[in-house]
Amino acid sequence: MDKAAGQSNPPPMMQQRDGEFTSAILITSDTDWLKKWNTPSSTTPQFKTSSTLKSGDTAAVLIFFSGLNEAGGRLKLMCEIEIRKPNGATQTVPETVCYDEASLGQRKNVLIADARIEFKVQSGDPAGFWEFRIKLRDANSSARTTSIVGVRVDTESGRP
Repeated sequence: MDKAAGQSNPPPMMQQRDGEFTSAILITSDTDWLKKWNTPSSTTPQFKTSSTLKSGDTAAVLIFFSGLNEAGGRLKLMCEIEIRKPNGATQTVPETVCYDEASLGQRKNVLIADARIEFKVQSGDPAGFWEFRIKLRDANSSARTTSIVGVRVDTESGRP
């Protein structure tokens, strides 16, 4: 659903911070995003953000973070995801573990959550603005962030 006059739709990328905990959520149409991510740590991957998708396009909502607190030798992130479609339909993934790994000194490195949303725009999908609300919580501290990103879906422009 589009925002009222004077309000803008959320961007396709948002970064939030709570103390040392930082999150960055982005919508990308890069089909090779995983290949870009799996590069040597000396290489900073570059992802193209997407603000508009047409029928047939694929996209992914990626969750990056850094600065989790270690407890018991582990880093643990909790994620809650809500998808709001322009037709009013809402889909919610309740809070669940989306990263749980042994801490190997990487707490300040940028990491990627196991949770992500990957989708392909179909001709029957509702046209308009799709909104993704991502709530993240460091399971080992009180740090948390909430980010809202969005993309316009134009199912007409992909048709011949």
